[in-house]
Amino acid sequence: MFFDGLGQLVVDAETRMESDEEVTLLDSESIFGIFIRRCCLAFNQMDFQEISRFFTDCLGMIRVISQSSGGQKPIVYSQLEMQEQAEILITTLEEESQTPVPEKMEKEIKRSLEQLPKYSRIHYLQYLDLVRRGESEQSEVSLRRFFDSNTIKDNRTIYQYALMYMAAMRAQLGMVGLSREALREATQVARDCQDHICLLYIICWEARLMCAALDYDKNISKSKLKQLLVALVTKASSMRNHEMEIAGRIIQTDLLIITKGSKEEVFESLVLIQALIVEHDVQKMRDQWHRTASRAWAAYEKQPWVRDVMQKLLSQTSSAKTI
Repeated sequence: MFFDGLGQLVVDAETRMESDEEVTLLDSESIFGIFIRRCCLAFNQMDFQEISRFFTDCLGMIRVISQSSGGQKPIVYSQLEMQEQAEILITTLEEESQTPVPEKMEKEIKRSLEQLPKYSRIHYLQYLDLVRRGESEQSEVSLRRFFDSNTIKDNRTIYQYALMYMAAMRAQLGMVGLSREALREATQVARDCQDHICLLYIICWEARLMCAALDYDKNISKSKLKQLLVALVTKASSMRNHEMEIAGRIIQTDLLIITKGSKEEVFESLVLIQALIVEHDVQKMRDQWHRTASRAWAAYEKQPWVRDVMQKLLSQTSSAKTI
């Protein structure tokens, strides 16, 4: 509503001259008028999550201004607003799991944990934060609490997902053997439940663990890993699960780099993955694509044409992200 009203203040010069209203109108061609038009356009292009984050940021700014001015009471967030803030923190930690968290975000996480003790997702937020800190035992406790509070979903168990998350957490903290044990148990439960989506994620994690262990575990069969990845990509494609299809293709590309595959195959794969990300708008896979592209650059940078190809790929990715 605010931006709709703001846009109505911007008119062309002729309309502005003819207007008899007391409201101050802006020339659409003036510097300030162009700025307002750009703000309105940017707002109209936001998705729901971005609008929610913008709204939360505005509330935070109002709170800071209120607290900095003497004699005024601080703003009290509603329960819904605090839950929205917690969801934003969850999304950020999921996307930036390997990145140090700023001090301001640390305080926001702590505040959310204190103010939302009965919100089930708060245990998941705590789990993500503890994994990032490397706290294996406490993160496992938080994960168990999260799934205990969501035991039944549509009258079916979600125990297989608890085990899968447990495996992911252990893998991230370097406990590969325990991670594989959790994956095997998750596979049995998912098969019993005929949960094919969960099985896709499990196959993906198995492939990641095998790919990561190739350097030091000579017992891992590269041909078996390739077959596993082909099965993952084929199954995900048939189920139209684009995220898992892209994840499988990224691991295939990593495997090519590790095994010193042909540079043509590697960069053809990167181009295909990039096209799938753009076509299906799977934005969350962009970071993984960039990490694999960086590994390809490091492995093949001495090739004379690689620099041009990588610069072209990265520029295409950046421009696609702004569309």
